[in-house]
Amino acid sequence: MFLSNMWTAFNQVAILILLALVGFCTHKFGLFTEKTSKLCNGLLFYIVTPSVIAHSFLKLERSADTLKLLLWTMLGSALFHIGAIVLTRFLFNRSPHAAVYKFASMYGNVGYMGVPLSQAVLGSTGVFICSVVMFVFNLCCFTHGATVMDRAKQGKINLFKLFVNPGTIGLAMGLPLFLFDVTLPSILYEPLNHLANLNAPLAMLMLGTYLAATDLGKIFKIPENYFALLIKLIVLPAATVGVCYLCGVRGELLVGLTLMSCVPTASNTVMFSAQYGQDTGRASMTIAFSSIASIFTMPVWIALAQSL
Repeated sequence: MFLSNMWTAFNQVAILILLALVGFCTHKFGLFTEKTSKLCNGLLFYIVTPSVIAHSFLKLERSADTLKLLLWTMLGSALFHIGAIVLTRFLFNRSPHAAVYKFASMYGNVGYMGVPLSQAVLGSTGVFICSVVMFVFNLCCFTHGATVMDRAKQGKINLFKLFVNPGTIGLAMGLPLFLFDVTLPSILYEPLNHLANLNAPLAMLMLGTYLAATDLGKIFKIPENYFALLIKLIVLPAATVGVCYLCGVRGELLVGLTLMSCVPTASNTVMFSAQYGQDTGRASMTIAFSSIASIFTMPVWIALAQSL
């Protein structure tokens, strides 16, 4: 099982790296550059992301069991994110790139990494758990995460952006569809599905262009990268496993929450950095560093959760 999880994690990271490599090469050949990526950021931020959130709700099947699992997963994910927010509040404050590292330490790649991993490990139940975690993740990203990035740049909180953002827009679109068990006709569902499917490839292509414009020789020389990796891949998963175990959480829910907590830094760290004028080079290096290291850490946490 350990080797199987290791291979699954490796495959997903390899796919991410290959997509980013395409972006890296297109930047070098002047076909899709860092400047172009920044122009595409609004598309990813305001169109694709709400589509991903709404689409995730449409994939949830409403029943008494799924509603119960939804509530417990939502509670566990909310506690995880609140804990991460409290922890990182006191970290990286002396760094000029504090906003990037705080965001990178808190938010993981629950969509592109989480969905296939949860499906491989837990089947359809895993995808359901992942979809619920994605909802909480996006809600936190576009409220707290956006505030961290924006406040570092502007020196104040933008209340409008706090309450009106891609996360809340996606929630407003998707939650009623789930609660009222609405099935969209094909003419509406298919465009939404295609827009949601743009998320991973577009985000990774953009990441590749930022990496191409960055001095990659620095990736292993920056102490904050190691500290962010320690928080994201070791401390937060350990806390999740420990708290869940003490609260009596076992089985698929324990494995699902553990898996969601141990994925590497979210690829949208670059998107937020670009949107709010932060250092996209630092964000890109942190994502790359975390993704490579996660090949070795994720199988350990998943295997531990399955054995409890």
